[in-house]
Amino acid sequence: MIQRIQTLFWVLALGCLVAFGLIPYANLITPQGEFTLSIMGFTANANGESMFHSYPLLALVAIAALLLVITIFQYKHRGRQIHLSIYSAILEAGASGLALYYLFAAKQPFQAVEVIAGIVICLPLVSAVFTLLGMRWVRLDIAFLKRMNRLR
Repeated sequence: MIQRIQTLFWVLALGCLVAFGLIPYANLITPQGEFTLSIMGFTANANGESMFHSYPLLALVAIAALLLVITIFQYKHRGRQIHLSIYSAILEAGASGLALYYLFAAKQPFQAVEVIAGIVICLPLVSAVFTLLGMRWVRLDIAFLKRMNRLR
């Protein structure tokens, strides 16, 4: 399990998702004050009051991370790993799109003067790339095993 390169790619993808979950991905500066947008929602920095919660984004990232953990431990079932990787990559891309939607949706009602989006907003896409790289290496493993079977 740990000797295979795809496991490393899936662990990197999981690390990207965890970092996305822990670090706020945007700050909005409005006439009312400064607000932070994270995976948990939109909060005011002054008093920590939550304006709205982004539970769908939290659910997408949590399910994608869970699928990655399951994928890592399905090392004897390469076909299943490919399917789980595809599902996880789709969820990660969806999480990135939903994070961008929340960023633009939060900008409108608060008349944001300045929006500071960090590099963290790209982490779900980076995670999807790592997931697809892991899937590619599984396919190479399958092709290698088929080639070795033909030699017998």
